[in-house]
Amino acid sequence: MVDLDEADYSRFPLIAKVRGEAAVVEPGDVLFVPDGWWRHEHGLSPEHAALEIRMGTGGRPRTAGSAVLAVGRTVEDRVTRAEGPREARHWMRVVAEAEEADWVDLGTVAGQRRVDMAQMVRDEVDEGLPVVAVVAAAGAGA
Repeated sequence: MVDLDEADYSRFPLIAKVRGEAAVVEPGDVLFVPDGWWRHEHGLSPEHAALEIRMGTGGRPRTAGSAVLAVGRTVEDRVTRAEGPREARHWMRVVAEAEEADWVDLGTVAGQRRVDMAQMVRDEVDEGLPVVAVVAAAGAGA
C-alpha cells in the first residue's frame, strides 16, 4: 500500500501521475464519493471523526425489462472496451450467435482473449438476468 504522505516514488513511480480533488468538510457536511473511487483523508484538527456509509446499487429487485436493459448496457460496455467501438457490434453478434469458433484463432493471445470475452458475456447474462427475462427473451425470438 502506498503511504500518500510519504510516497516512495522509487517503488511506486506511477503515484506521481495520481491527481485528485480537495475538499474541506465542515461539521454536518456530507461528501459523496462514488463507488470505485479512491479517497485519502486528513483530519485538520487533533479531534475529528469520520463516518463511512456504503450504499448498494439499489434495494429494489429488477423487473425483467430493466434487467435486460442493464445487462445489455453492461455487456455492450465491456465488449466495446475489449474490442473497441468499431468492432463491438461485430463481436456482440458473433457471441450472440455462438460463432466465435469460426472467428477466433485459439493459437493466439488475441484469440484466447476473445474466448474469455465471450465467456464473460455469457456469465453476465446468466448472472444478471432473472429467469423470467431469459424465458421472455427466448420466447421473443421464436
